[in-house]
Amino acid sequence: MKNIVIICCFILSSFSFANDINKIATPNDIKAALSEIIIQIENIKARLDKLENQKKDVPKTINIEKNSEKHIVNTWKLNLREANNSNARIVKVFDIGAIVTVVDKTENGWSKLDSGLFVYSKNLISISELQQLDATVITEQLNIRSMPVLKDEFIIDKLDFGENLRVFSKPFYTYWYKLVDEKGFVHKSSVLLKDVL
Repeated sequence: MKNIVIICCFILSSFSFANDINKIATPNDIKAALSEIIIQIENIKARLDKLENQKKDVPKTINIEKNSEKHIVNTWKLNLREANNSNARIVKVFDIGAIVTVVDKTENGWSKLDSGLFVYSKNLISISELQQLDATVITEQLNIRSMPVLKDEFIIDKLDFGENLRVFSKPFYTYWYKLVDEKGFVHKSSVLLKDVL
């Protein structure tokens, strides 16, 4: 394909040169016209080579759309980008604990979400890899927080002593469990997992 384009460009340039040959008479003019044709062909070839290399650099994807997976964001803030590279425009920022649906993965370490946008795969945990455990509140009152931080501004709900809840088995930032059925985190010291009762 590349060779065909170059040949076509050469032929078109030759026609242009042939039309102009009647208007020019000196050998220097002919040499200059031929040099211009060669430069144009080299420029076209360079552009085609660049396009060819760009095609090679596009990472292959591993399509898992038929079996899309829910993942949890496992970093404080995760950028959602238009394309699978760190220079792509940021469309949204997910907080830790957000649940997203992955439908595709690229060879260069990015996950495509059901929105068609991308996040970096290393910052996700597949829910299928986590256990869901029953737990009981063992303090007088348990604060549910939107972020795994001991600050009042992040308190979104409360549970009383003896109430039951369900959490994912993997702690976030060492000391926090994420609730399964609702957005939020609880501190490990305030709950007892039922599988160890």
